[in-house]
Amino acid sequence: MSAPDIRPPSDLGAAGRAFWRELTRSVDFDVHELPLVRLACEAHDRREEARELLKVEGLVCVNEVSGAQKAHPAIGVEQSSARLVASLLRQLAIPPEAPAARKAQRTRYGNPRRPRAKAAP
Repeated sequence: MSAPDIRPPSDLGAAGRAFWRELTRSVDFDVHELPLVRLACEAHDRREEARELLKVEGLVCVNEVSGAQKAHPAIGVEQSSARLVASLLRQLAIPPEAPAARKAQRTRYGNPRRPRAKAAP
């Protein structure tokens, strides 16, 4: 499937759609990989939403009754979403820091060509 044929799902947010376009332009995905791409983009959306909320509300919440401070719950959402994106990209054999870098290294079946790991001494 070529990149122009793969449109981002309509329910993704702006960040998720941009991430979808970046991934599908840089990697030739097999049809069975697209659900994982979608999940990665949805998690990317959640991460960006949590980041925006943290920018507005800050990293600390104050309990209105006791006055105790605690970490904002969106920190956990941001962290877990980032881990999920990294995990899904790893399953798709794409390094999280550079999706475009893997295009040339994928075989026609979508699997990367990697040298075998050396055994530990």
